[in-house]
Amino acid sequence: MTAILTLLLALPASAEVREIQSMSEIVPAMSTATLLVFDIDNTLVEPTGNAGSDQWYYYLEKAYRRDGLSQEAAEEKAAVTWAKALDIVKAKAVEALSPALVRSQQERGVKVMALTARDPQNSLSTRRQLKTSGYDLVARTVREETVYLTKAELNSTQDGLYDNGVLYVGDGPDKGKALIGFLKKIGYAAEHIVFVDDKPHHAKNVDAALRAAGIKSTSFRYGAADAKVKAFNEVMAEADSRAAAALLFHGRIAE
Repeated sequence: MTAILTLLLALPASAEVREIQSMSEIVPAMSTATLLVFDIDNTLVEPTGNAGSDQWYYYLEKAYRRDGLSQEAAEEKAAVTWAKALDIVKAKAVEALSPALVRSQQERGVKVMALTARDPQNSLSTRRQLKTSGYDLVARTVREETVYLTKAELNSTQDGLYDNGVLYVGDGPDKGKALIGFLKKIGYAAEHIVFVDDKPHHAKNVDAALRAAGIKSTSFRYGAADAKVKAFNEVMAEADSRAAAALLFHGRIAE
């Protein structure tokens, strides 16, 4: 029994991720010493429709795979299509209260940034979407200057970019390790970090990485967009073949 207890005490603290449905639920965790870090898609912003959404990208990837492309080719084609859509679709805050909440935290001295799986080449369209949705992440953030990051610094397979309050790491890397790499790069010593993301694995990875680095962490899995994502995925599940997609979207019946 003593050996088991010793082993358990030696293990790192398990990740603690809180489930929330409204951004207002993060406020009790905040202090002026907090660094507030947000995901972007389905967390800060979403398109007014479904085109250009996070879930739409994953549907495109599956559709291209269904049509015969390899996984790598499907991911590449979906990323190109999704990036083009960012310049066309209108975006809005996931919750109407979020822009004012972010501003109020910035005004009381909290530093704010975003950590996104979007690629660095999406920075201009991302800046536009954030602005039109009511966010100004530059107002009070960890670094005003643009920062370029290498694969090694982000523990990733691709280079990253920090620009106008947003850290772009691309789809794939562990967001927790990427955030730690960025903070080391700029020499920022965080006392406490609050992280908000709609995807459970990102919230868990960030929480685990911060705790391992000795940084106090409060991570939230944010579900305000869950109903919209679920409704879209249920419809798209009907288009599981070329024939089904042709029938669903174009009313064409295979003969």
